[in-house]
Amino acid sequence: MNRLRLALVLLACALTTPAIAETSLSLGGGISFDKHEFQGMGSGPHYSLTGQGGTAFIEVTRHNALTVAGRPVAASLSLHRDAPSAVDTASDGRAWAASLDRGAQIRTTRTLVTLSTPVVQQGNWSLDLGVGVGLARTDVTLRHGTATTHQRETLPHAALSLRAARASADGRARVWSELRYHTSPALTLTFDDGEQRRHEISGLELAAGVTFFIE
Repeated sequence: MNRLRLALVLLACALTTPAIAETSLSLGGGISFDKHEFQGMGSGPHYSLTGQGGTAFIEVTRHNALTVAGRPVAASLSLHRDAPSAVDTASDGRAWAASLDRGAQIRTTRTLVTLSTPVVQQGNWSLDLGVGVGLARTDVTLRHGTATTHQRETLPHAALSLRAARASADGRARVWSELRYHTSPALTLTFDDGEQRRHEISGLELAAGVTFFIE
């Protein structure tokens, strides 16, 4: 939590520092391909399921906010909102997993502070590498047969991204596509029949959007 506060302070300084930096607003959306890890407590089974869902986000960026080893670094603050995603063992191809009769529905809102830098630049094209840390507000419902559990929890969150962008002729806008990996630690939940299970989510996100420079 202290690292997140420090990152937010650094971002605030970057966003308010009068320099040659530019500020931009990005809007985007995409599809996430998530891996759900279900970890049994004690002798319970450990299995994983995959699911996919939609995501949308808004991002404010201060370009050239920092310089590290002579390389320009952009600082961003973003809010990501995932559509509810449902997975269950009944749709799993493995017979033993299907017999477990378990399912999950998850909705996540993520806030990230990201530092990014171009790794390739050619003409009006660029490829940026970004590293982000923040918090994920997770709303998860797990089911085991007729037993259920529901919990909302705020967890640390991290992401690694590659964004390919092309600038407009006047340089005031960019269109881009992005590949992002995200992960959060496991959350322990207790069913109404007393069983405990740990649930962890991570995955890949394919997104696209547009960036508008506002100064």
